[in-house]
Amino acid sequence: MLLALPDIFRGVGINPLTPGNTSLLLWLIMGYMVATAVLVVGFGRLGDMYGRVKMYNAGFAILTVFSVLLAVTWMQSTLAVMWTIVMRILQCAGGHADGQFQYHHHRRHQHRRIQRRPARPGFGPEPGGRHCGGGFLGLIICGLLEPIDWRLVFLVSVAGRIRGCWAP
Repeated sequence: MLLALPDIFRGVGINPLTPGNTSLLLWLIMGYMVATAVLVVGFGRLGDMYGRVKMYNAGFAILTVFSVLLAVTWMQSTLAVMWTIVMRILQCAGGHADGQFQYHHHRRHQHRRIQRRPARPGFGPEPGGRHCGGGFLGLIICGLLEPIDWRLVFLVSVAGRIRGCWAP
């Protein structure tokens, strides 16, 4: 989303650098991270209570719903930015619920001979390497989509998770 910020603010007709709008800019950038910091422990506990598969599937459904709501933003001005901030925080809840359990799911289903950790994080059969590659491809795809329409950027996070979306 960081790549699309200029297009988002241009699309809704707001200058984020005017004194009254800087808080909107900060919340749009930091809201997702604040929600992640708040939810990390709670989702871990919910996953222990109800099962990782249920949390993974519920998280993917929540992420999809709020990503689509972000993509169909119809409002203008400050109201549109407030809508985007709230939807991003709710999208974070879904993205973190399914993302937290992806590592455990992939780790559990790997072949026994590759169960050891690689010497360097992010390399080898670990899901960390796939997440790094997905983040890199996501930046490229978002960079190509933002000139077309800034709303399409929010669908990239859903498309990146579709390959292995529903956990067994």
